[in-house]
Amino acid sequence: MTDLVTGLMGSAFAVFGCLLFVVLIAAIAILASIQIKNRERRIQDLKNYAFEQGLQFDAAGDYGHDERHFQFEIFQMGSKRRAFNTMYGLMKFAERDCGVVMGDFSYETTTGTGKKKRKTTRTFSYVIVGLPWDHVPEVVIRPENIFDRFAGFLGFDDIDFESSEFSRRFMVKSTDRKFTYKMIHPQMMEYMLQTKTPVIDMERAKICMTHGRYFVGSADFAEVLNWFDGFMSRWPKHLTKDLDEGLL
Repeated sequence: MTDLVTGLMGSAFAVFGCLLFVVLIAAIAILASIQIKNRERRIQDLKNYAFEQGLQFDAAGDYGHDERHFQFEIFQMGSKRRAFNTMYGLMKFAERDCGVVMGDFSYETTTGTGKKKRKTTRTFSYVIVGLPWDHVPEVVIRPENIFDRFAGFLGFDDIDFESSEFSRRFMVKSTDRKFTYKMIHPQMMEYMLQTKTPVIDMERAKICMTHGRYFVGSADFAEVLNWFDGFMSRWPKHLTKDLDEGLL
């Protein structure tokens, strides 16, 4: 009798284990299907947005992106770097035609050694705008954090401004302080404090912007581009005149 009960219990556990395995596989399949549909929906959303803006769209992987935009540190991290879901073409900002490249970027990082080695794929979205001038000083602007404050002791002080709130909120570094003070005037500070200012890296006549998030949709790209138009529109006329005449 005991053997019979034990056998029945064993059979019941076996059946339960099989059912649990089937349910688990089904759940994984459903989740994968949802992820694929969400990815396809997002790609179509970006493709439609690119078409509306008169831009080209390429969902395929671009493994030469990091070399073409080598000046930006954000594209030089890790290994197996690639850009994808790329939108590119010409757009107008502050009444000036500018080249635009934007989309997604991923890279792989490795931590640990031996059997504890772990690889992680990191991804984010970005916007790059080519400036209408060949020579512009390098400027980096991003929200300040505690590491920036410690960096001051190592000789990497950021630029301080008359607005204590702005200096507290943003870390600003530049190869030309005079230019930066002209560009970031009181009205510009107010604009950047009141809006969703992205991380800005301006190097070699291009500006790279990102919020450090992946899977942003067309509305998020539009928001960054709209912000950049407001940013460019606030550059003082005497500054853009000097740039137009090659005086900087």
